[in-house]
Amino acid sequence: LCDVGIHINSFNTNINDEVFRNFDVSISDSYINDSEFDNILLEECSGVNISNIESKNRRIRLRGIKNCSFFDINHSNGSLSIYGQNTSVSNPSNLSNNNIKLDNIFISNGRLLFQDIKGVTCGAIYIADSPSEGCNFTRTANITVNSMIIKRSNTRNLLISKGQHIDLNFLNIEAGLSSTRSLEIGGGDANAVSQDIRILDAIYRHSKGTGSNDILLQGGTYAPKRLYIKMAYLDEAVSIPAWQYYLRD
Repeated sequence: LCDVGIHINSFNTNINDEVFRNFDVSISDSYINDSEFDNILLEECSGVNISNIESKNRRIRLRGIKNCSFFDINHSNGSLSIYGQNTSVSNPSNLSNNNIKLDNIFISNGRLLFQDIKGVTCGAIYIADSPSEGCNFTRTANITVNSMIIKRSNTRNLLISKGQHIDLNFLNIEAGLSSTRSLEIGGGDANAVSQDIRILDAIYRHSKGTGSNDILLQGGTYAPKRLYIKMAYLDEAVSIPAWQYYLRD
């Protein structure tokens, strides 16, 4: 039980000089439970490396961070939100590079959010039983995920809104009874659209009895551009369950 978890803040939000932002701090082997505010809060800082952390019952927020890494994080009963900057952008291509690395991220009963961020490399990510959507990429660019498992999200499993140059490999989604979409891509408007998105070797399972892949893509003038999606999907509630295949090239 903690009054304050891990909080690192430069308190110089208008200063981009790394002399003020770069903490060169490594934190590992910690258990954080029921902090009064956030279990982990990083804001307007760089050079922070966090590993082998167990976190429970409060959210994790990483805001305005650069050149940071997060490995072996086991987080439950709270969201994990990663913001590249504290103000929103209309076009993610205008973002500066954040250079964030994640691997072995386990989240239960919480969602994972990437917002207004560019330059993220992820190894393995596991998300289960989110009370809302499983994973959300909003106004993001240059994202690579090597492996992602999402199970039993309460609404959408995966949302990409104004995402650009995103590669998702080995995506495995298992829908819950209240899950709506397996995958939703859109968010486009006059300022920017989702584009250059590649989703390889995706697997989707559900038991809705509809036979659908539950993919939703925005249409019209601001529809996503240059999509590649390869998905195998199975509805286990139809009379004769069989794997089906979806390819968008």
